[in-house]
Amino acid sequence: MKLNLLFFFVIVLALLATSCAPSKMFVRTSDSYQTRISKSERVGIIDDVCLQLDPLFKKDYVLLDDSKVASILMVEEAKKSLETKGYTVNFVASPFVGSFLASDELFRVADEKGGEIRNINPPFYFEDSLANNELYVNALLDVFREVYFTMTGNNEPTFSTDSILRDGLQVIADRTGNDKILFMIGNGSIVPVGKSILEGVTIGLATAFITFGMFTYYFYDVSSLNSYIALLDLHTGDLLWSNSMVLTGGNPARESFYSGYWSKNLLYYYPVKEGHVLEK
Repeated sequence: MKLNLLFFFVIVLALLATSCAPSKMFVRTSDSYQTRISKSERVGIIDDVCLQLDPLFKKDYVLLDDSKVASILMVEEAKKSLETKGYTVNFVASPFVGSFLASDELFRVADEKGGEIRNINPPFYFEDSLANNELYVNALLDVFREVYFTMTGNNEPTFSTDSILRDGLQVIADRTGNDKILFMIGNGSIVPVGKSILEGVTIGLATAFITFGMFTYYFYDVSSLNSYIALLDLHTGDLLWSNSMVLTGGNPARESFYSGYWSKNLLYYYPVKEGHVLEK
């Protein structure tokens, strides 16, 4: 009887694990957000992803090429996800790498793995098309830094009350032709397999010592991506909807990390457009 009950509970837990929706813990919304978002016809998306390599026996450093690839993968997956919810995404951009980081701090940066490392201040990359539009660049930098500050510190948003931010949002609205933009930030690390294996062996040896010889090997895939996304009304400065999450279990510079996996976790609770029926 006890065995049957145990088997029953195992089955129930397995079904729950496979059918559970993503966590809603860090989803934040404004008043009447559902109506204000779902009645929108279109939305724009601007993102910035910065990935650091955490190599074996060396200091970590930013990988520019992988960061730029990740930005494109993230924005494309977000576009596809919002389109399945009925929205027209008429503007996408990945203009920076590291715009949200402290501009007075030096970071180790290389174009690619094993490349020459230099110490520079963020942002580490500017899209060429931004070269002659300082007003737009400064507006984007201000907004990205404020999104990061607001979401990482769980602070009250000031987009609607800060005059500089409000002016910047209007500049972005004029440049993009949108009244709502989904700003997305990815701050992650790539840990090579060799380091994961070494850490697993080290912990296994420690376990063997503590347990008098019973060696247990652990493999840790500790590459991760901290994602912060915020939908802003560019005319009012209202932060209508936001979500944040740490995802592990894959390389955040690979398409497989974003396709289905990232979007399901980060955009699952983004409202469906009014009158749109999701395909099953």
